[in-house]
Amino acid sequence: MYREYNQCNAVLKYILVGDQNVGKSAFMLQFVENRFIPIHDPTNGVELGIKYIYSDLDYIRLQIWDTSGEQSQQDVARAFYKGAAICYLLYDITCRQSFDNIPKWLNNLRCYGGYDMKIVLIGNKNDKEQQRTVLYEEAQQFALSKQILFFETSAKQNINISKVFAITARLTVQRIVEGEITKDFCSVEYFYKDPDKTNYEIYKKYKKCCL
Repeated sequence: MYREYNQCNAVLKYILVGDQNVGKSAFMLQFVENRFIPIHDPTNGVELGIKYIYSDLDYIRLQIWDTSGEQSQQDVARAFYKGAAICYLLYDITCRQSFDNIPKWLNNLRCYGGYDMKIVLIGNKNDKEQQRTVLYEEAQQFALSKQILFFETSAKQNINISKVFAITARLTVQRIVEGEITKDFCSVEYFYKDPDKTNYEIYKKYKKCCL
């Protein structure tokens, strides 16, 4: 793990937020360990998962904090909002109430999260199409109205899990090198592999010539 940390050139903090039983822990476990457990014990406060991925020329360490959906533990969970570059806000497509509570979670995130944190709406459990109570189009329209990204996933069948992380990691690194987000607002680190590549124009040329 120490060797991998030394080799990576980007460190990004993610948080998972949403009601209980929407599949946050299963979502993280599928991505981090490539396995699915149908029944999880409730998350006690927060749990941390670590995953290293490649994105273009970058080797990235993702620090993923799975937060509890229990109201009694929200004071603990909110302490981890600050500094997150990405928040995955999950609901269960078979549980209408979990989607109806999304505006409340959004308000909390914008109140307690960092200014530069990007929020991504995730409709989980889309393998249960016959039990769906939240239409894809409805959630998509909501996300558009709030100017946030939207995906549907299945932790059980591993649908779109890696894709979502790959897309958001790449977008976050791009925002860092363009100067949109800094350590002052997010718990991010980015190290150019070539110390002479100190601005984004040179970085883009570097990627173009080497891909």
